[in-house]
Amino acid sequence: EKNNDILKYAKITKKSFTFKIISIKEDKNQNKKNHYKLEYDMSELLQKILKNKTDLTFASENDEILFTGDIKKKLNEYYKTVTIKKRSQNFCYIENKYNSIIIIPLYVGNQKIGIIQLKNEIINFYKLSDLKYYRELSQNLGLIISNQQTQSELNERVKELTCLYGIANASEDHDATLDEIMNKTIFLLKSAWQYPKITQVRIVLDGKIYTTANNLKEIDKQKADIIINDKKRGTLEVIYTKKKILLDEGPFLLEERHLINTIAKELSLIIEKKYSEIDKKNLEDQLKLADRLATIGQLSSGVAHELNEPLCNILGFVQLMQKDHTLSKKIKRDLEKILSASLHAREIVRKLLIFARQMPTKKSQININQLIREGIYFLKSRCEKENIDLSLSLDENIPELIIDPSQLNQILINLVVNSIQAMPNGGKLNIKTSLENDNILFIVEDNGIGMDEKTLKQVFIPFFTTKEIGQGTGLGLPVVHGIVSSYGGTINIESKIGTGSKFTIQLPLSELKITEEKSNG
Repeated sequence: EKNNDILKYAKITKKSFTFKIISIKEDKNQNKKNHYKLEYDMSELLQKILKNKTDLTFASENDEILFTGDIKKKLNEYYKTVTIKKRSQNFCYIENKYNSIIIIPLYVGNQKIGIIQLKNEIINFYKLSDLKYYRELSQNLGLIISNQQTQSELNERVKELTCLYGIANASEDHDATLDEIMNKTIFLLKSAWQYPKITQVRIVLDGKIYTTANNLKEIDKQKADIIINDKKRGTLEVIYTKKKILLDEGPFLLEERHLINTIAKELSLIIEKKYSEIDKKNLEDQLKLADRLATIGQLSSGVAHELNEPLCNILGFVQLMQKDHTLSKKIKRDLEKILSASLHAREIVRKLLIFARQMPTKKSQININQLIREGIYFLKSRCEKENIDLSLSLDENIPELIIDPSQLNQILINLVVNSIQAMPNGGKLNIKTSLENDNILFIVEDNGIGMDEKTLKQVFIPFFTTKEIGQGTGLGLPVVHGIVSSYGGTINIESKIGTGSKFTIQLPLSELKITEEKSNG
């Protein structure tokens, strides 16, 4: 009702009125003069008003409000009273077609956040009585924006707390793996940012990537480093896939910078805690395995000694009977079967005694690399037959050792045969030795079928085997473990299904030197 003149003008010109919200931030990468002329009406003037860098008293009694029905006339009057230099400092370009102009600042609290600008080509289009109405409009808009900002900040805070609470719950699940925690975290983060629909999250940890989506189109990105024990282990990245208006840090809020930094620190603590739990569990498993193997070793030793005497009697009587030339061919064949079975049983007993560390050792000074070359010589033809590429990488700086060569040879044969059997369709077998921190490393690595976690936990238990009947007794790796343990060493196995296995034996050089001194004594 107050704006009949506006409606009348619209009807006469058959034009509708337009309403736009525009950004008046400076664009330093473009030519200012052309940019403002093409993009915004009086944009440079609006910037100066927003920054309180221009004098508006030439057109209004209030230095913050511009109200005039004939801007050209007011400017001409103003230009007559000031120098050219002051004109350019205090004022700037205004489009020629506009005459009536109202500019009112927009406040939220005590902060000037914008400007309401009204302009019309008609001279004296706006009435002074209308100014009160537009000032009230500005005040009401300020209150609306303030309430909206408060509500928005509250919503963002709720999302942040929900995200942090979810991550805390995920980390407290002791049964959850690190991968599961990371995957839960990235989806919790996705909903914590302003624009969840265009937000994607990526965590890179020790080269491993956890992401909410693959092949991301990155428009803007916010990231924070994951630091564990003062070492960078990865990054946390929040990505926008569409362009958004510029805020505190690109299109991101200052609060979101605080949030991503907080979550990166939380992840560092979670990862460190999870690694500690894994190390603790591995140590407990090793202790349980050591105790179990010790018990089995004692039992095996007792069983082996009990079996040894009757086996010797059987072998002795078979050999005596074979000397009788009056026996029929059928009986002789049966005796051969008995002899073969008894010898096989005696070999199992011998391996049980080695596992239980009950076999006497015959130590001598040897070159480990030379022993490996000699031992592998007899397996080369089998590798060629099985289409296996065998390679040696031996460290010639390893000193000579005082060790039982037959035991070391047994370690080599058992591990190599185990790897050959794991590559039925051929593959690569690498044998390596090295000297690291006063420890000798002996590594056998293949790219065979590999083992799962369940199998890995049982490989050192006597008579456990995954091979078919007739291909193994299940004593190969337990014997290796027994020999290595007798020298104060350790054996570690890394294996994955379809990838292969890596056996790493670590023998302490100091232990071998002690053994040498005892031998000399």
